[in-house]
Amino acid sequence: MTRPGVRQRHGDAVATNRPFPQPAQPLVPKAVRVAAVLFALYGLYLAVNATASQVLGSWAEAADYPRALLRVFGALVIAWGLLRGLRWAWWLGIGLAGFWLVVGVGAFGGSLLIGDGDRPLPTALLMSVVPGAVLLVAAVVSLLLPESRAAFRARAA
Repeated sequence: MTRPGVRQRHGDAVATNRPFPQPAQPLVPKAVRVAAVLFALYGLYLAVNATASQVLGSWAEAADYPRALLRVFGALVIAWGLLRGLRWAWWLGIGLAGFWLVVGVGAFGGSLLIGDGDRPLPTALLMSVVPGAVLLVAAVVSLLLPESRAAFRARAA
């Protein structure tokens, strides 16, 4: 039995006389938590953008909607895994974000090549591409920081 206010160490938590032990340190570094939040925001952005596009287009291309929801699910699974410090989530985050960026840039470039070059870029097209790309690039940069890489390297050992 300890006196009130005296702390004892038990494993990874700091035990006090309080009913719930306080963690000694965060489970994942701040950069990984930021990346997880960015992936969750990307998923939210995708869901809103896909729904708005379908509603405004009178569901003319409804076959694209399940694919967008699959990307939403993928982004949320990555965010969940990163918050739990799971190594596969780091790899999946880097890989899928890179894939989504390459495909998005390719689709954007293709739409520019197909259209006539005399017109300026429509604002709606830019607003549907740029925020998602910024979120993905920021998430990848956050995952590639030394602090993030070291956290997942340490868990593998």
